[in-house]
Amino acid sequence: MREKYKAVIKGREYNLAGDDAENLKRAARETEAIIEEIEKVNDGLSAEETNILAALNIAERKSALERQAKANERYIAEEARKMAEFVKSRF
Repeated sequence: MREKYKAVIKGREYNLAGDDAENLKRAARETEAIIEEIEKVNDGLSAEETNILAALNIAERKSALERQAKANERYIAEEARKMAEFVKSRF
């Protein structure tokens, strides 16, 4: 079921919809925190430039998490294979 959530980011209200309202709240808070971090470090950027940098930052984090998830999957598959070989060798 799609849940709705009204998020306020940098003083503007956004109507969001997703499968998990708590996740939407976390995403909104994280987005605002990233924008504020960029504003703090890069004084004088336009709102558009700040938002593009925030989007790039979020996309980079997503890519890194996807790479880590794939590495974790490979590790788990290899460990499961080793355990199966061990069990087979004992019986």
